[in-house]
Amino acid sequence: MFDLNFSKQKRVVYLGDTHGEFRPLYENIIALNDVLFIHVGDLGVGFNWKKEEKSLQSINAILLQQNSKLVSIRGNHDDPALFDGKYSETFTNIYLAPDYTTFNFNGESYQLIGGAVSIDRTCRVPSISYWVDEGVKFLPELLVKSDVLVTHSAPTQCTPVGVNNSLLNYWFGIDDTLREDLIKERKLLSSLLEVVNPKLHVYGHFHSSKIEKINSCVHKLLDIHEMWSYEI
Repeated sequence: MFDLNFSKQKRVVYLGDTHGEFRPLYENIIALNDVLFIHVGDLGVGFNWKKEEKSLQSINAILLQQNSKLVSIRGNHDDPALFDGKYSETFTNIYLAPDYTTFNFNGESYQLIGGAVSIDRTCRVPSISYWVDEGVKFLPELLVKSDVLVTHSAPTQCTPVGVNNSLLNYWFGIDDTLREDLIKERKLLSSLLEVVNPKLHVYGHFHSSKIEKINSCVHKLLDIHEMWSYEI
């Protein structure tokens, strides 16, 4: 059973979207010892759980051997039902974190909030390749001031700014509410960011890499399979 006590781990390393490609994840993990890995979502689970669970058990064995742990939030390409906490009994060193999970590590406080809207949702099959409750869930009563905030998507002020590009415009043409939903989601994350008021914010989802400082917070966008660490 997973324990949110990280007294044996020495540092945090953040991992970008995986999308069910577990080999790169395995290679990143096996390279380091005594690490708390935090995955920013789109682990890619829920499409074929029997197969995915087998892959994760192999990764769990490596984590155990390396004295490391992996905590993952949900992305839009993850079944939210797997991130309700019950799978804490499935793995000893992997935790599929429920939204608004909090913990402390090396004197710093963390809050993890998953979810995002899939821009191609109209071409996906509900409950098979797409989940209608994939988006960010707004539960302000669970927000706490934290040193580190990890989300899958990003607040309005972070890269990428705006929702206008050729790819999005294509999907806007076949999904009447997509533009409104994306704008609403990013504004919601801005509201969450304001309350949490972190020193560091890490996210994925946009398949690019960038680090920027906005006001007093460092924001890090992780690319697919990117591995990154930072000392606050």
